[in-house]
Amino acid sequence: MKINTADDVLAKFVTFVIVLEVSLCVVKGNSGITKPFTFMEDSLKSFPREVLEGDTIYLICQQHTTDECQIWGDNIDYVKNGSLSPSLPDNIIFNRNDSVCNLTFINISRDNQGDFICYNPGYQYLTVNVMYSPPEEYPRCTSNYELPIFFSDQLQVPFEFNCTTEEGNPVVNIFLYYETDGKQKQVHSTDLIITEQQLSKSRSFSTFLDSSFNKSSFICRVIQQLPAPYQSYNKSCSFGPLSTFSVSINPSRYTVNTNKRENITLTCTSNVSGVVLKWTDIPLEDWQYNITKINDSLQLKIFDYGSSANGSITINCRASYGGRNVSEDITIDSIVTGCLGTPIPCSTLPYLILVIIVIFVLVVIIIVYRKSRRRQRKELRPTAEPTNRPTQNNNNTNDLGLSSSTADEGHSLSPMIAGSSQEDTEMVDNPIYGSKPDESPTQINAQVDSVSYKSISITDMTDNLLYEACNPRVTILQDANDDNYAIVSI
Repeated sequence: MKINTADDVLAKFVTFVIVLEVSLCVVKGNSGITKPFTFMEDSLKSFPREVLEGDTIYLICQQHTTDECQIWGDNIDYVKNGSLSPSLPDNIIFNRNDSVCNLTFINISRDNQGDFICYNPGYQYLTVNVMYSPPEEYPRCTSNYELPIFFSDQLQVPFEFNCTTEEGNPVVNIFLYYETDGKQKQVHSTDLIITEQQLSKSRSFSTFLDSSFNKSSFICRVIQQLPAPYQSYNKSCSFGPLSTFSVSINPSRYTVNTNKRENITLTCTSNVSGVVLKWTDIPLEDWQYNITKINDSLQLKIFDYGSSANGSITINCRASYGGRNVSEDITIDSIVTGCLGTPIPCSTLPYLILVIIVIFVLVVIIIVYRKSRRRQRKELRPTAEPTNRPTQNNNNTNDLGLSSSTADEGHSLSPMIAGSSQEDTEMVDNPIYGSKPDESPTQINAQVDSVSYKSISITDMTDNLLYEACNPRVTILQDANDDNYAIVSI
C-alpha cells in the first residue's frame, strides 16, 4: 500500500491548481489565452489542436502504471524517464502527479508545433497546430519612384509598386489598390506579378503614369482569416500620394484697363520645398517692377501698368529642383474700357448721345409728316357719289387713255367718258363737279399718265398719287398746275 507523504500532497495540490487554471482559461503568455489538450490513444482520432503563437497550452498524459513518463515530439525528446530534457528552453515545464503527466508550453511558438506521443506504457497521440501572423513591420510598400514627388520627364519610365509580407499560418492574402479622389480601385490579378517563397510572398505591378494618377496613392492590404476566438489579421501599407513636380502662378490670368494705371502683384509657388524660382520674359523697357522672395514663393510686383500696354503679354515663372525644370506662364490681357463699363471712351460718349437724339427727332418728324399727309388725303375723299356727271363725246374716252373695247367690258365708264347715255352737263366750279368745261379734255389728258379700272388709280406725269378709292368707285382727275379737277365714276 502506498503512503501519501507531504511531498505527494503538495504535488497533487499543484496539479489541481494547474487543472483549475486551465479550465478557467487563466491568462497566460503574450496572447492571454491558455488551453489544455489531452493525449488520445488512437492517432486517427487525434485532430490538430489550433493555438495562436504566444498562447499557453497544457499537454496532459494519463499514466496507467507507475512507470516513468515518456513524451516525444518531432525529433525532440521532451520527457525521458520521467525527467524534462535539460536542453529545452525555460518556457517548457514538466510535472507529474500520481498518474498524470503534464507538459506545459508558455508562449508557444511555431517551432513547438507538430505531433506529440506519450508512452504510458501504450502510445497516446496529440497534434498541435500553431497559428501565426506576419511580424509588425509587415507589409512593406516600395516603388522605383521617390516620394513625395515625381517629375514629368519620369512619365516615360513605368511606375513600379511592390508589396512584400512574411508568410503566416494560415496563409495570408495580398490585395493591391490605387486610390484617387477618395475612391479605391483594386488592381486586377492578371496585372499582378506574384512572387512567393517559403517564408515570404510579394505582389507587384507596373504601369505608365499619366495625369490621371496625380494625387493618387497605391495601397497594399494583407488579410489573414483566423478562427474564433482570435481576431483576423488585417494590415496595410501605402505609397503616395504621388504629386507631379509643378509650379503655379496666382492669379493664373490677369486683365488690365489701358485707360488707367494700376499695380499688378503675381505670386509664383511650387509644390516642392527648396526649389529655385525665377521670373522670366519681363519687358524691362516698358515697366518698373520688383521681385521679392517670401518663404518658398517668389512675388513679382509691376507698377503703373496699363498706359504702355499694347495687346496681351506673357510672363514666365521657372522652378528648378533636383536638376529638373518646370515652368508656368501667365497672360496679362489689355482692354480699353470707357464710361459706364462700356468700351466707349468718356470723351466720345456725349457726341454719340447727341447723334442718337438727332436721329430720334428726325424719325419722329418723318412719322408726324406722313400722318399729316395721310390725314389730308382723307379730307379730299368725296362723301357721296355725285348725282350729275359731266358728259363728253365718245372721243374723250381715247383722250383719257382708254380704248373703246375697255368701255365695252363689264366695267363700263360713266357717260361723261362713254358719251352715249346722258346729255351734256355744264361743269361748274365747285368741289363736287370740278371746273367749267372751258378746258378741253385734251388739256386734262395732258396731265394724266394712266387710268386703270382694276386698281382705280390715277397718277400724274410726275408719278404723284392724286387719289385712290374703292367704295364708291370714284376717281379724281386733277390738273397738276391748278385746282381744276374732274370726277370720274366707274
